[in-house]
Amino acid sequence: MRTPRWRASVHGTTAAIRQAASSRFTPLIRLALKKRVLPDTLLICRCLKIVTVRTSLVFLMCALACAKGPAPGGAAPADARNVAINQVIPVQAPEVLERSLLGSQVGKDGVVTKDETSFPQGSPVHLTMVFRESPGGLVSTAEWMDSAETMVHGERRPMNGAKVATFTLETKRLKPGRYHVIGYWGGNPAADRQFEIVAPAKGKARKK
Repeated sequence: MRTPRWRASVHGTTAAIRQAASSRFTPLIRLALKKRVLPDTLLICRCLKIVTVRTSLVFLMCALACAKGPAPGGAAPADARNVAINQVIPVQAPEVLERSLLGSQVGKDGVVTKDETSFPQGSPVHLTMVFRESPGGLVSTAEWMDSAETMVHGERRPMNGAKVATFTLETKRLKPGRYHVIGYWGGNPAADRQFEIVAPAKGKARKK
């Protein structure tokens, strides 16, 4: 006798359901086998199992994505509130000085004629600074310091568009020793020149 199509379908579906007996829907599938439900009902159970498996896979993929963190390009900003940062960023000073000269003699133009580093006590010391630029309102300054970084003389001068400034230090009342002068272009240090004041040489012996 030929087996009806629906019974063959039941047998095939039953075998597939038995293979999935370990799923969470095992009680429902066993109930379907016990009650000998129709093929349509078994098909619904089988489809329900497939949908559930697909849903579980979706949740699993979402969980894995969350565990891996944000996608490249969307990284969360780092919390730097408690991070100690100790980095010095160099800032290049503007190049405002063309040249500086230190000497005891100046020419008719008011510029030091010869660069020197040693001066006898009592001889004036002149600092000339030649600037590249002289904007409106510019004030140049010279601060003369001794070896203890004590200012022994200071002078400020409005430039009024001029690019050359010469400052003078009188050394008659200064002790011999090491000194230096800092020249400023506005509030920016432009020149720092070291020099020495030496005791005057003793006079020559008188001729007989």
